Amino acid sequence: MNFIIASILFIFALGVRFLFFPYWKNLPLGGDENYYWDLACRISHGEFVPPNIFLRPPLWSYVLSIPALFSHSHLWGRIFTTILGSAATPFMYFLGNQVFSKRVGIIAAILFAIYPNYIGYSHYLWAETFYLLCSLIITYFFCKALNNKFTRSKFYILFAFMGIAFFLKETAILLFAACVITLWHNNEHKYSLFIYAILLFCMPVVIYSTYASYQNRRIIILADAPFYNANQVNHGAEPWQLSPEENQKLFVRDFLGKKIKNVFRTYPQQFEYFWTPNSFVLYRLIDAKKFGNYNMPYASIGAYIGAGVYILIMLLGLTGMFLTEKSPFQTFSISYVALICLSGTIFLLCSRFRIPLMFLFILHASQVISHPKQLISGCTQWKLVAWVVSILLFGIVIAAKWGTIGMYK
Repeated sequence: MNFIIASILFIFALGVRFLFFPYWKNLPLGGDENYYWDLACRISHGEFVPPNIFLRPPLWSYVLSIPALFSHSHLWGRIFTTILGSAATPFMYFLGNQVFSKRVGIIAAILFAIYPNYIGYSHYLWAETFYLLCSLIITYFFCKALNNKFTRSKFYILFAFMGIAFFLKETAILLFAACVITLWHNNEHKYSLFIYAILLFCMPVVIYSTYASYQNRRIIILADAPFYNANQVNHGAEPWQLSPEENQKLFVRDFLGKKIKNVFRTYPQQFEYFWTPNSFVLYRLIDAKKFGNYNMPYASIGAYIGAGVYILIMLLGLTGMFLTEKSPFQTFSISYVALICLSGTIFLLCSRFRIPLMFLFILHASQVISHPKQLISGCTQWKLVAWVVSILLFGIVIAAKWGTIGMYK
């Protein structure tokens, strides 16, 4: 029965995304899409280690080379990522069913399928869509392992898979850390488990980084982009004109010499950029002279509807995350969100980076919609304080950034 429901949800999500096919079939590549598609085409030609593969985590370029084998038209890449994005919907159902109930799983999967930013990002050639799918799979099996008290070998396989996901997005280390925190909070105080988990997660990246450093005759830790992005926080676009070695030195110099007052100066802006109601999808709806426009009718109305849906999901999601009964999934959700927010003290944050994270808010929002009475039974004084603070912070961001909707800011 679950397989039938999951299949229906996948077809539904795919249908919703292809409803907008007339508007994205001719959409030009924008931003990092050019980088990923160029690498995918080179790999499909047999150039298995292109020189600029080391700029960003490499796995997505190799996955994206699958449609490039058949055609170098980036439309085939968009269709491929749309299918991957739709494939995440059944896992949303499985995860909701696992941590809450079948009803919550169905509601969450439907919201996931029609969530405007997920519809938009599903046909972009960025790593976020595939990483979102992997994050959902990891979270589902992690929660299943916790609930069913799986053997250690199951956890080891899961941590090794997280290590592979690290080759998609650097933020996989935060997903890993959230899982470790949840295990510890769940009274799994088994030091050998954590030691093996760290080894299994880090080993693939250490091997790859050693190879990449040898190939380039310089130190590479997974990729160069994190250093560029971190330096961009303090130096704007200037770091992208520097060499990788110069960026590493600049990062170390800033990090060692960074004073607390600099963090207070840059972090509020990072926080706003991450949680803004604006997004690249809305920018392409309204303006996007630089990267190409959807040319949809009533695009401005659609953009503000998309922003409104995001705000509603966030408000309901924060409510479910903080006010419902304590659970391992609640610990995981809060830990993951907190870690990503804290990463903004060093690294660049932008709205695109929350794409692999929004499924948590959709799930908690679905729980609130399905079981609103649980808010009363699970609410405590400290939970209420945490919820009020989170809502106030989010409200401040919305007030500050509402006027930027549709702009490239």
